[in-house]
Amino acid sequence: MYEDKHQTLYRILAAALFVLICAGMMIYAHLKSPPEPVDAANWRRVEMLKTEVFSRIRAPWDKDRQSIHSFLRSFEREAGSGPLPEAAMVLPDEEAFNARWRDGSPDAARPGSLDTAYISLDVTGGDEAGAISEKLCRQLRAVMERPNSRTVADMHESLLALDSLIPYIDAMREVAQEPVPNEAFLYEYGEWLVKECPDRNPVKLGIILRGLFNRAGYSAIFTLARHDEFTLFALHAQSANLQNTPVYEDAVWTMAKRVKGWGRVQAVLRLFDTENPEIRKWLLREGYANEVDIAILAFGCAQTGGLLRELEAEAIDAETAKSIGLVQDVVPVSELMDRVLEIAVKIGQNAPIAVRQCKSVINAARYCGLEEALALEVEATRACYLTEDKIEGVKAFVDKRKAVFYNR
Repeated sequence: MYEDKHQTLYRILAAALFVLICAGMMIYAHLKSPPEPVDAANWRRVEMLKTEVFSRIRAPWDKDRQSIHSFLRSFEREAGSGPLPEAAMVLPDEEAFNARWRDGSPDAARPGSLDTAYISLDVTGGDEAGAISEKLCRQLRAVMERPNSRTVADMHESLLALDSLIPYIDAMREVAQEPVPNEAFLYEYGEWLVKECPDRNPVKLGIILRGLFNRAGYSAIFTLARHDEFTLFALHAQSANLQNTPVYEDAVWTMAKRVKGWGRVQAVLRLFDTENPEIRKWLLREGYANEVDIAILAFGCAQTGGLLRELEAEAIDAETAKSIGLVQDVVPVSELMDRVLEIAVKIGQNAPIAVRQCKSVINAARYCGLEEALALEVEATRACYLTEDKIEGVKAFVDKRKAVFYNR
């Protein structure tokens, strides 16, 4: 009886030891393997992690501040499939960010300008940039390995101290791809920053982290991509898993059509190798247009869109003629005379002497060189400057009334 009890105990201990060994081997294999994409198969595991970990983490921002994602999402219905309205361009953290980094000039204040500037600068090799990169990578590892309020707050504080995240993206993405005890947390951390954070740099990091997990068409990233401040990072996120695929090209095209500034520039630059005839057509007719500088995209869009081929054709369609500047307006034939009369009435409301001088210079300039045309313009300006109608025009503008011209 005594021996039977000992044999039973030995069997229990052996079974427990076997279970521990198997568990250890599984953990070791998990740590050695790269993070697997978080998809529908392990979504339940992510939701469990969200409950267990994020319920214990305090957000490092005031809970009453509106998240950037919810702010931009509130304008999507108004925007439809086009760019967001001007009111959406001023982000919730605009005042604080401008106070830290912008010099007040229009170019510096344009969304996406600081990040774009860093693309052409090699600052990653400097001592200061290297120290910042090491610090950011160290803090990101701490968040991944020991997710708590302190590590998250340290990461957040360092991100707020940056004028741009661009110089450090590659290094941080490499860290994010290192094996971690629970890769699902990384997914959830990125999701949390994307949807809940009211500060732009942490949101940008969230976009990059979410891009590591293969879920094409993720709506929150597309919402953020509609603002030029985030388009570049959304493009990085899409390229992480989808580059050189039709899905990636369609995603880039969708983003390009929804922005007007630096975001469009960055998106269109990634479409210059397209073989898609619809995208090529769009590049030639619309894609080049942006609020930064048309010259940045004009040549590439003309080349990819086949401008030479269009010009060699026997006939040029109306939309192409307008897009390349051959005509200024395109209307249906049934509305042509109405549009002509509308323009004629507007011209006729100006001072007759000024209108005659303009017509004279325009007609003469067709048959002379640039210098001669500019000289004619100077003479026409002189002819108008001393007239009574010029004085009346200035007075009417100051008095905020309609001018009455006498053709003298």
